Amino acid sequence: MTSICHLLSGEDEDYFVQHEQVEWEILNKLLQHHGFNPIHLADPQTKDLTAVVLLGKQSGIEIRHVVATLIKDTERRQALIRDLIQSNNELKNDLRQQQSKASRYEQRASDLEHIVEDVKGKIQDLESDFLAKDSQQKNLIEQLEREKQDSQVHHQQLKQKLHEQEETILRLQKKLYMVVTEEEQRIERRNKIFHKFHKRVPKTHSAFDQQLLDETQNHRTQQDWRKDEVDETVRKRREHSRNKGKNKYSVPDTISNRKTLVKVYEDYLQESRAKNEKIFQKQWNYKFLGNGDGKDEKEGKWDSMKIEDIDYMQGSDCKRFLKNLCKEIQIQDVNNLIPAVRERSKLAAACPKLQKILNDINSVVSNGTKSQKLFLQSHAELGVGNILMYENLVSTVEKWAEQLMALKDLHRSLKKLSKLGPWKLVDLSDPSHEICVQDLQLIVDEILNNLMNKKNMTGLQESKQPLEAIVSHFQKLFDVTSLSGVYPRMNEVYSKLGEISNVMRSLKQLLGLDDSISPHVLVNKIEKLCSSINEDACRQVQHLLGTQDIDSIINKLKEHEEFFPAFYALMQELLQILEIDSLDYVLPTVRALKLQ
Repeated sequence: MTSICHLLSGEDEDYFVQHEQVEWEILNKLLQHHGFNPIHLADPQTKDLTAVVLLGKQSGIEIRHVVATLIKDTERRQALIRDLIQSNNELKNDLRQQQSKASRYEQRASDLEHIVEDVKGKIQDLESDFLAKDSQQKNLIEQLEREKQDSQVHHQQLKQKLHEQEETILRLQKKLYMVVTEEEQRIERRNKIFHKFHKRVPKTHSAFDQQLLDETQNHRTQQDWRKDEVDETVRKRREHSRNKGKNKYSVPDTISNRKTLVKVYEDYLQESRAKNEKIFQKQWNYKFLGNGDGKDEKEGKWDSMKIEDIDYMQGSDCKRFLKNLCKEIQIQDVNNLIPAVRERSKLAAACPKLQKILNDINSVVSNGTKSQKLFLQSHAELGVGNILMYENLVSTVEKWAEQLMALKDLHRSLKKLSKLGPWKLVDLSDPSHEICVQDLQLIVDEILNNLMNKKNMTGLQESKQPLEAIVSHFQKLFDVTSLSGVYPRMNEVYSKLGEISNVMRSLKQLLGLDDSISPHVLVNKIEKLCSSINEDACRQVQHLLGTQDIDSIINKLKEHEEFFPAFYALMQELLQILEIDSLDYVLPTVRALKLQ
């Protein structure tokens, strides 16, 4: 064992020896606490210097300090090693947990693959159902085409009959004109005979003559009415045939609900069907109207239906017409007749547009192919029979709505699954955007890709030692004892570095310097700029006050404080007297007053 002896001299030798012994005893206790042998002090009275080591006062203090520092550094290193061992154990536990989670995620991914396969099978079943319904719709449309051809043939026959009836009406009008002419001549001859034999003025307005004239007028009026009715029927048929080919109509703003539109469209189709049947029945029965004499009031017929003859219509006929019209429109108050008719006309104008909307919906339901759309457009003129094409739309749309709700649930489940994984998926979906199958497919693909990448991460276990060395280096660099203390210090360093970089970049941009300029050049530039600004400020103050002495500057400021309030009050009164708003106009105004 090595011994150390100190050489001391002076008056405080005993005191220093005691102090040195106390210091060395403290150091020996520290050495013994860590398992080292103590350092023995030699007796100062010994004369054998071969077995001892002589140290000076300063050397002894330095040795004690070095030994204490080494022991503390050893303690710190031991604590660091313990922390590293604990961190290593925690990393191992985390690795085992991540491996177990990865296995669970793989199992869930396989389950999701089975679910996706089931969904694909259901989609195929739906496609087959849609194809079957499409074939049914095609058969129905072919049947409607045949019905359309039959109706066109019947329409041609009716037009031919109508033409024959028009010719008959013309012949009857000619015959009626001849009959009226002969009747007038007969009446004239009769009056002349009465005047000749009875020597009196003929009574042109006798009851008998008036009765004959009334009967003739009624017969002519009924013939005109029949001709006008036939012309009106032909015009309506032509307008109806032209309107079938149109595709663009204005839809009232008041109709906003789809179910309401469908209901109004069905009502209009039923009403149109009833009116068409009535018109066809009237055209079919026109051949029986030639023998009428216009005197049967029980059948509800009147002389003229023209607007210019309304003033000459009988009150009973007008009342009967209004009553039938109110009954047909189903209103109880005559004041509501015009609004009801106007509303019916709007609905009638909206029905073709509604039919086009339903055709578009039907084309979308039928897979939306080009051929199907053209097929539907070519059959858009079927009229009333088209209602049979839309019977299955409601059930199909309801099924699609259920599928959309199921898509939302599936999307929610996939989002939860993606959040359970160790990866972080970037959510690019818009909350206001509707969920579609492509979004679900994208999420499933991302999960599968992350699972495949997870299998390639097993090589990280081999790089554990370099990671531990990096962690130890950062702990020494930031002077922290645990792994959790590295992240705050690193964030603090990066934030400070970012702030300094931003400040340096801003200063370089303000001063117009290049980005490659070093920091000390920038500091020198700022120092020169500040000194020049201070010199310019002092120079401007001196130039403004006209003096370079501090006392003179203070006196100038005091004089300004005494003079300015009085000058300001004087100028305000002067501006008020001269009735001006700016000091620039004071001198011109005073000169103008002086010239006056």
